[in-house]
Amino acid sequence: MKRYISGYMTVEACMIMPLVLMVYLFLIQYAVWAYDRCMLEFDAATVLLRSAASKEPKLTYQREQVTWDKDKYIRLHSQEMTWEEGMLSLKVVGRAEGGSMGEVGVSYEMWHIEPEQWLRGKRKLDRNPDTGEREVE
Repeated sequence: MKRYISGYMTVEACMIMPLVLMVYLFLIQYAVWAYDRCMLEFDAATVLLRSAASKEPKLTYQREQVTWDKDKYIRLHSQEMTWEEGMLSLKVVGRAEGGSMGEVGVSYEMWHIEPEQWLRGKRKLDRNPDTGEREVE
């Protein structure tokens, strides 16, 4: 004689479902954070490339800052982008607060060698080789 007792699957599902829901919520939160990080990286790289391609990079950077759309980010807030111009390089650093996932920081640097800048830098190093620009780590 077989006896069927109902309720075992319900109890097991009750114990597993909170764990499954927490994993899904974490994955969704991570996906939104990763999207925002990718958008910040894209914006920083775009600003750097547009600035490096122009004759006046600082002016182009300032124009890009004005047109930067900060509303497209979902969870990141307090976005800021800083500009550093070395003797032969340009660097853009982007930072933002990521809420519970932590701070997001991206940095892009590229060579920006124009003939005039190269000649000025070479003359400066020829005059006093010890005061050349050092690489920032």
